[in-house]
Amino acid sequence: MDKLNLTTDDFLVYTEFLRGFHSPEPRLVKDFNMLKAFKASNSICICGNGDSLINSLERHQPLKDSDLVGTSALIAYRRSPTFIFHEPMGSNTGFDMKIGSKYLVMIDNIIQSHLTALLQERSDIAVLENPQLADPEATDYHPYLNPNLSAENAYWPPYYFVEEHDNSSILISLKEYAEVGVPAILNFRCSLIRALSLSYILEYKTINFAGLDPSSPNYWYTEHYQNQILYQGVNLQLKHLFKLYGQLVNTSSSNRKMHEGELYESDFSMNKSIWFVISVLDKWARNLGRTIPTINYYGSDPNTIGYINTVTKANRVNVFND
Repeated sequence: MDKLNLTTDDFLVYTEFLRGFHSPEPRLVKDFNMLKAFKASNSICICGNGDSLINSLERHQPLKDSDLVGTSALIAYRRSPTFIFHEPMGSNTGFDMKIGSKYLVMIDNIIQSHLTALLQERSDIAVLENPQLADPEATDYHPYLNPNLSAENAYWPPYYFVEEHDNSSILISLKEYAEVGVPAILNFRCSLIRALSLSYILEYKTINFAGLDPSSPNYWYTEHYQNQILYQGVNLQLKHLFKLYGQLVNTSSSNRKMHEGELYESDFSMNKSIWFVISVLDKWARNLGRTIPTINYYGSDPNTIGYINTVTKANRVNVFND
């Protein structure tokens, strides 16, 4: 395995580097028409970070013609994303919550600082701040720091926070969101659900999923770190970090499969929740008199297809096996 010598001082330097972007605060989204201005298509692809993402985006014409939404890593892809949910950095205590070793968390934070720097340069992308903020009084519990951007294209949209204490609280919150027609992004479980909710709010006619591979420990950027599919602004150091991160994930017990199975062990696991909320969002749209979008999944992950077949209504999601 390639070695990259990192010390606590290195980590602090990158943390201070990121803090330089904290002021001023992102612009508040008071009207989602602010974000509709970024749309270039009636179709959008919600991009997971699984290793099948690039194969799907490069092969399928409907995805080539779609707007893209994903998390910060998507900025490293050669195609410009339309929307990015800017993920928080994991704190130094994140390893206590089975997110990975302290070394893995540090590498992830350094990668995030590079991605944040790239986001600062891109005025053509709407960057939405993720609402997972740390409680400063409980840093041993909450695994996130708050790296707000100061770029002109950084936005803070309204979020509806689902009470996730237990299954009953979740169901009550989701029912309220759908029945009231809350004009806010559904904040529940993960950024892919936030992206799905945003897609409904912005009235996309077709919503595609790609790169959703929780059964695999690999990420698209660790598999393609030397490939021409990367954005030209990705430097050699970031490519090296992508490679190193992939090696660490594949040799660590805290990989993607473990993250899915242990961190979200409940009736509302991360992957299951993505497909469960489709019915919630369909009801939300109907209550507002909006058109129900077509939803497609591109991929062959057995875990994902299993949930599509058991959680969603028959024929609600079209599956295109890669």
